[in-house]
Amino acid sequence: MDGVGSNCNCEDMKTGMAKAIVLVSTLSSIYYEKMRQLRRIRMIQEIKRAAIDQANMQSLQDQFLQKLAGEAPVK
Repeated sequence: MDGVGSNCNCEDMKTGMAKAIVLVSTLSSIYYEKMRQLRRIRMIQEIKRAAIDQANMQSLQDQFLQKLAGEAPVK
């Protein structure tokens, strides 16, 4: 090889570039879809945690009110 592109077939290079562009585009689409799914999973987990926290808070509030009313022995 004596110079840049001396044995270059432009059609092969165009085909290769087109394939590379399609591959990058496909990988990019897959990446963004997976990131969207991950954000959705995290949101669902946060909602579940909030629901559990709310239930725990309600339980503590109920226990406190029962103690105030004398319905449950104070520990």
